[in-house]
Amino acid sequence: ENNVDVPTSGSTAIAVDSALLHVLEGARIRVALADQADSGLRYDIATNETLLDKLAAPVNEGGLGYTVTVGSVFAKADTLENATSFLGINKVSAVHQNLADVAFKADGTYSAALTGFAKAQYTTQFVCGGFIQVTIGGTTYTIHSMAGSMRSVAEVANAALGDTTVNYTAYLDVLNTFAGN
Repeated sequence: ENNVDVPTSGSTAIAVDSALLHVLEGARIRVALADQADSGLRYDIATNETLLDKLAAPVNEGGLGYTVTVGSVFAKADTLENATSFLGINKVSAVHQNLADVAFKADGTYSAALTGFAKAQYTTQFVCGGFIQVTIGGTTYTIHSMAGSMRSVAEVANAALGDTTVNYTAYLDVLNTFAGN
């Protein structure tokens, strides 16, 4: 559990579901063959990398010179109750990354993974959200995505094992463990 300070309430935190920030539908298994404890549940979060770069670029390079971080927040699905955003809820994990350190894919998405599952958590439903923090004049504003789809590692592992169009031979140990086989 990573207890990073990510404001989830107050006047400087808002939730959005837009092209600026949203979690893509579905999830997949993150496989770490060297250490299965590093395997887990992975979501993809879409954002506008061009806009974030403009916010973070130095003024003398045509940017606005703000400090920008992006990251992910995970929570147990039942924690959200009827809410769809992460505003005001207890989080399981939160990870900050400086914008320059984020490995954006060509489509403008970045990945977030929750790892270190105990066997008793394999069927627990989790949700993921993305966030952007922009610091302007000493005040940090936090933008949260709405919650992504609810998934458990067992559910995703079983779906992968049932997919006959992909050869997962190298990952069978991890998938079977999470599936409960």
